[in-house]
Amino acid sequence: MSISSKSKAFLIATQVARVILGLIFLVFGLNGFFHFIPIPPAEGIAGEFAFGLSKAPYFYPFMMSVQVVAGVLLLSGLFVPFAVVLLFPITLHIVLFHLMLAPESLGMTLLIMTTHLLLIIKYWPVYKPVFNIPNAWKARPAI
Repeated sequence: MSISSKSKAFLIATQVARVILGLIFLVFGLNGFFHFIPIPPAEGIAGEFAFGLSKAPYFYPFMMSVQVVAGVLLLSGLFVPFAVVLLFPITLHIVLFHLMLAPESLGMTLLIMTTHLLLIIKYWPVYKPVFNIPNAWKARPAI
């Protein structure tokens, strides 16, 4: 495989990842409001955790709203690096929830994390300045 065909394959893979991640978050975000996909309640400690989160009346509506907005951004191709950053805490929560509390359902979790990491790699040049620690600690002149 030549370098250009590797680049083309990576471009296609990231476009597919963007659409998959956008669809997942848009559909499940909308499902949080309209309940068109029946989701069985979690059992055991996972159920207790989900129940605890539901007691904060803002949590689920806010999280579902973020998922819908970010899903639309990913599907439209607008502000994709922002959408990826916006969704990363939710993705991390999903991964940790399933690793620690509900390991029997890791399939979708792995798909979400894999597509998310692929998009982070693609947009790393956009994120890299944020992690430029030496410049972050330099004194800046007062305005």
